[in-house]
Formats: sequence, C-alpha cells, structure tokens
Amino acid sequence: MRKSSLFVLVAACTTLVAFTGLSASAFADHIREPACPPSNPIEILNLNIDTPEGHDALAVSNLTGSGVVCGTAIHDPLFGGTDCDPESDTIYDHVEIKTPPGVAVNSTTSGMIGRYVGNGVTNAVACAGIFSQHVPGATPTFNVDAIGECQRENSSLVGGSHPGDVVACYKGTSTIMGYNAWGWVWVNRTGSSGSYRYNLTLGPMDSTAPGSAGLTKITSFELCDYFGASGGNGCGSSSQPWVQKNGFDSTGTDGCVNSTGLKGLYKATATNFGGVTTPQATACVEWISDNQPPDCNNMPLLNVQSEGRITFSLTCTDPDGDTMWFDKGPVSHGQVNWVNQATGRVEYINNGDGASQDTFTFK
Repeated sequence: MRKSSLFVLVAACTTLVAFTGLSASAFADHIREPACPPSNPIEILNLNIDTPEGHDALAVSNLTGSGVVCGTAIHDPLFGGTDCDPESDTIYDHVEIKTPPGVAVNSTTSGMIGRYVGNGVTNAVACAGIFSQHVPGATPTFNVDAIGECQRENSSLVGGSHPGDVVACYKGTSTIMGYNAWGWVWVNRTGSSGSYRYNLTLGPMDSTAPGSAGLTKITSFELCDYFGASGGNGCGSSSQPWVQKNGFDSTGTDGCVNSTGLKGLYKATATNFGGVTTPQATACVEWISDNQPPDCNNMPLLNVQSEGRITFSLTCTDPDGDTMWFDKGPVSHGQVNWVNQATGRVEYINNGDGASQDTFTFK
C-alpha cells in the first residue's frame, strides 16, 4: 500500500504569539503570521504545487503544494485582551484552488463514506487575553463524507455559494489541546462532459476548545492518488478507486506564463470573513506525455548512377512499440517516392544534373 500525498498547503492560519514580556502598548497591535513580511499584505505567498509521484499527463497521481496566506490579523485592544472575533479581525474563511484543463477528480458516493483520502496539518488560536497563543501541529485525518455535508459548507461560505456541483467531499477530524476539531474539504465541478473544470476548497476547522471555534486553519493537506480503506490511515493501491488525475494544456491558453507544451497552471485565492479575497496566486506544474516519440537513425552514404535509381528502407524505432507512419522531406537533384510508407521503404531517382551528392530528411 503506497502513501502518496496531495500536499495542498493552501490555507495559512492565524498565528498568535504569547504576550509574555510585551509592553502594554504592544497589546494594541495586530498579531500576524510570522512567515509573512511586516507589511502583512493580503495575499498568498510562495505558492508551490506539484505532482511528485507522477508527471505523466492524464495519469493518476498525487498533488502537493505549499504556501502562506498573509493578511490575517488578530487585534488585541489595549488592556482588553484578544477577542478573536472573525467579523472584526481579518481571519480567513476558506481557500479555493482552481485546477488546470484536463485535471479530473473522482466523485465520491455514499458507498465510499469513511474511506481514507489523506491528512493535513493545522494551526489553531487559543484565545485567552494576554495568554493567547498559537497552537500548531494538529494532524487531521481526512475521510470521505456525505456530499450533503459539503454542500451545506459550500453554501455557507462568505460571498455565497460557489458555482458548480459538489462532486467530492472529505471530512477532517483531529484533536487540538485535547479538544475535538473537524472541518471539510470539497471539490466543485463546472462545465460539461469532456471539458469539466474542478475547484478544490479548504474550509476552516471548528473546535470544541473554548474561544477557538472557527479559528483553526488547515496549513497543509495531503491527498492520496488512490482511496484507502475505511477507517484506515494509508492510501490504497492501484486496484482501488483513484482520487485525482493530472491534466494537460497542449495549447498554452491556460498554461504557464511563457511556456508551451503539456503544462498546467493552478490558481489559488483566499477569502476572509470580511469578504476580502487575496489576489490570485499561481503555481505551474509540468506534465509530460506518456507516449514517447520514435527514434530515427541517419542513413549511411548510398551510391547511385546518374539518372539511376535505388531502393532502400528508412530506419526508425518506437520505444513504446506503437505503429509508426513515416514522412519525408524533398530532395534537390531527383525525387523520392514511397514504396511502402508504413514500413519506410523508398525509391530514390537521380535527375542526372551532374550533382555529386543529394540529401533529404525523414521522420
């Protein structure tokens, strides 16, 4: 059984530091994520997404990512203590990732509820006035949940329901400082069959810990390539249903900047409880076709009389064993005719113009 990971670090959480040793004037300052610059811009920094266990286009694979959502701020009124009020503080409500063309996410059904799909890491805020602190390191396990649960979460997001159908729903459960915590990750689908596009959303985690409800955020997320067993803690083998497949963008219309070929551009935004959304952050993933091109060999020098002719075979091999179809370029001092284009057999006829050498290309 293979452990693979879609490490989508997409929701940076609110981070508080202990106030011990701070002067009274410091209590009025907002508290920001330490990984963010002092200006604390409302944006996602250093977004990185990859499919490290498989780079074949359209193949089943994991997905990994990392980044930090900045702009989160908890305000501690002077002598008043930290209230951790999402409506007055810029706490993030959810993070949404738009996948590139060709990416596919398998739908979850009622018969799959409870199956293992991945895990993550969270950060939490324990609100206790001047003793408020950041509580990192909880590791929720994600299992398939009923679509209806994620439809409810989807419709309750700031800004209203996101477009498209919810086709996959995962519930994360963990403990934080001995208290239960839970949250959901879900996938929306838009478009029509043959051209579906998928959006992955990470919502906040709630907790029964006093003063921290709604302030727990997923900071990293790992998704399997194949679903694991119900109640298990590991990804499944290739005999199990797949979770997601890589995409492709052969035209570059929605691909990576200044790039062509089979590449995909992931786009991420984070929205806080005040309805403010970060600028779009992007990350490029490069996929390759699993069909390798044929390898052709240069031909040795062949002799032919003026106005004479000669028949010979062009030599190419296909590493995948696929059926080949030959093509050729023009010549300057005669003509090349196909004897059998499927096998690469040709006939060269010299035109007798006195040239000592003639060449042509083939593939």
